[in-house]
Amino acid sequence: MRQLLLAFALTLGIASPLAAQVACSADLQSIEAGVICPPESVGYRDAPGTITGRAHIIEEMPEFLSLTQTVPAVIGVGFGVRLQGIPELGRETVVVTITHPPMGKDGVRQQSFTSTVSGLGQTIAFFQFDHAYEMVLGRWSFEARRDDQLVYRALFDVVPPQSVPQLADICNYRDLLS
Repeated sequence: MRQLLLAFALTLGIASPLAAQVACSADLQSIEAGVICPPESVGYRDAPGTITGRAHIIEEMPEFLSLTQTVPAVIGVGFGVRLQGIPELGRETVVVTITHPPMGKDGVRQQSFTSTVSGLGQTIAFFQFDHAYEMVLGRWSFEARRDDQLVYRALFDVVPPQSVPQLADICNYRDLLS
């Protein structure tokens, strides 16, 4: 699983309209949600609130290949949010919680990790399907909180790849669809 928050250069509609599925605080200057093909990771950091216990670190900001919140359940596909805080925000620590249908042998429904939101540049938080057990269909949410205050929430629907054939091969994994 790949989840992370990448801070700018410092350290880091198919279903329904975007506005209906994304909420954010006044601390954000911009936010968008969508599907990505994440770049290769350059390492890992501890993320004890996740099933794997670690999060991938990336060096480059990936582009959204589709600004939709309907996601095909395909190994290698990622989805999440890219945002920028207001300049006065500086750099703030947040807790990102990803809620999803039961996953893995223990039926985990939530995973969380700490990260940052920056007024100095864009950040991204995303989840990538690395293992078959992660590809659980249904409603997923990404939520970031700072001191118990909501910073953002975005909803996604993970669906069978056949439901969104135009996205199923977005990361060139056609051979994995059969």
